[in-house]
Amino acid sequence: MKPKLPHILFLFAFVSLACNLSAGASTPPASEATTAEAVSTSVPEPTSTPLPPTATVAPPSNLSDFLADVRVTVFDDFSTVDGWTTYNPGTGVLLDGVFQITGQEDWSSGLVRHNTFGEGQGVVLEFKYDKGSKFEFILEAGEYETDSYRRFGVFGFDYPQANLTQGPNALGHKILQGNFQPHPDTWYNFMAGIGFDGNFIALMWQPSDPSDYIIYKETIGEKWDGLTWTFTAKAADTGMTLYLDNFSEISFSAIK
Repeated sequence: MKPKLPHILFLFAFVSLACNLSAGASTPPASEATTAEAVSTSVPEPTSTPLPPTATVAPPSNLSDFLADVRVTVFDDFSTVDGWTTYNPGTGVLLDGVFQITGQEDWSSGLVRHNTFGEGQGVVLEFKYDKGSKFEFILEAGEYETDSYRRFGVFGFDYPQANLTQGPNALGHKILQGNFQPHPDTWYNFMAGIGFDGNFIALMWQPSDPSDYIIYKETIGEKWDGLTWTFTAKAADTGMTLYLDNFSEISFSAIK
């Protein structure tokens, strides 16, 4: 009889091979392997804590007596003349944060704001003038000396008057009404606003006592509504100077 050891060794080898194959079959190829679920390492979302609003310039408090929902949209302290164009540049100079316009007899000295204005918008500024000066703050639309031209503003000196023009025709120069008279070499505030449906307002007041003011308001009509306006400050009388500071663009919902 042949010894049984070779059979036993063969059987043992077969069983080991089967076990190895079985173990290998349980590992899928890389393309079929499942990926472990990723663990989030992102920073948790912050709680809703609002940031403080950006600081803004408040409008003069007295304007709420004349305009509804008034606010300052742009403020210019004249640290530069960015946002402005001077015509006849030799007659204007920026000095110590104040723009000075030296008058010319033909009104050829002035400062024009780049931004334009529409209904529910206006301007506020601080000004003073030399004795004997003539000046004007005006909003203009259309082309000068054509039927499209419109002008609303104030012709300034010791007795400020409304300055209205439609096409080639002046519409009169009514004196602003109120309880004070401006004087040279004193700082005052000025505001002009474009209302809705051809409604306009112009206001001057003493910053030290806003209850001292002069005003002009008028609803001019449909030929004055829906227009785009530019703002200009001008001076006349050679050698006299108009001083400008702290200019604001404003918005509002109505003229009261």
